[in-house]
Amino acid sequence: MTTIVSPVFREVKPTAQQIDEARAVFESTIAADIARNSTAQQQRAEQMSRIIHPSSPQENGTKDMKNTFHALKELEEQTAAQQLHQLRSFDAGLEAQQQFMLKMDNQLKIGGPPYDVDWTSGVIASASKATGEFSVNPMQTSASAAVGMYLSPSEDMIAKFTAYMPIAFKWTHWVAGPGFAGSSGGVGILIYDSSGHFNPTDNRALLWNQTLHGGVDRQEHYTYLGNTAAAETYFLMKKNGLYLIWAWCWAENHFGGTAVSLASVNCRMPFFVVRPQWL
Repeated sequence: MTTIVSPVFREVKPTAQQIDEARAVFESTIAADIARNSTAQQQRAEQMSRIIHPSSPQENGTKDMKNTFHALKELEEQTAAQQLHQLRSFDAGLEAQQQFMLKMDNQLKIGGPPYDVDWTSGVIASASKATGEFSVNPMQTSASAAVGMYLSPSEDMIAKFTAYMPIAFKWTHWVAGPGFAGSSGGVGILIYDSSGHFNPTDNRALLWNQTLHGGVDRQEHYTYLGNTAAAETYFLMKKNGLYLIWAWCWAENHFGGTAVSLASVNCRMPFFVVRPQWL
């Protein structure tokens, strides 16, 4: 449930057209950007593979390779579901945390699910504005997911956005012969000024970027948005302007030869905080 505390912010009810337009803008910018980055990662890994294996032809794969891929796919789907379940267990004490924050500063706006809009792109991605959960689990490809909320101020200000957002991320790289497997992923806060006063604010945090040229590498990690480079996002707001704040995640895989690459990012945002930094 959304909680409004500071009188300098007001609730906004976006129209269906505004939500559709917001998704279209996000698709045209973020999805295209992730695709370009994925292509660049693929090209760099291919060049490195040629250096490491200059005389070894890349193989197309075998029946054993396909069986391994399907087994890994099933494992990743199971562990992704387990990660989301574990993220929900981090919610203990959230209400007390919010009340403490309000006692410390009554100018805060604290909000939570249901949010106004959600968005996904790519294979195996999900987002729920109802719960504030969003995740990507691409295999041999890339994916992005996001939830967003609208906000309007009653005064000109510099605002600071933060959020309580636990994050689980992991990757599996397997190279059976000449070739490579790699992936990268991250989270970000993207803020659009729907009124057209300011350019978008794009604050991203890379969680990992790994490439393997032989063997197996599987790692799993947990962190919070507050521990990343996107922990705090400052942006300009004009009085009565309309602002859309996206919290999002992405992951991409690159591979060649007899190799498998899988990646996963799972996020849960029970609440966010916006505080004015007066001009």
